[in-house]
Amino acid sequence: MSNYRKIVIETYSGAREGSTGAPPARPLPGQGLDTNLKVECSGSMRRNHPIGTKFLIEAKLTEAYGTSFLYSSYRWSWKILTNAEAAKHILSSSHT
Repeated sequence: MSNYRKIVIETYSGAREGSTGAPPARPLPGQGLDTNLKVECSGSMRRNHPIGTKFLIEAKLTEAYGTSFLYSSYRWSWKILTNAEAAKHILSSSHT
């Protein structure tokens, strides 16, 4: 999976996305990514957990129709992170 890396994202309140009806997600600060980027990933993952849940996903920055976003296949594994785990991951990845 070239150009893919582990990224911490969180769901937030906003317009539900497309046909999945899932809450939107964005990358957390400190990862070298615009925190306004949309994230295309598993809709069921986002839908089945409370707003504000943090996830560790494998994703890459991509572009389509002139819009940049993070992409992760809905089929790939993901992990729920506590706030402390999310902060630790972001801190450790910023030093590599």
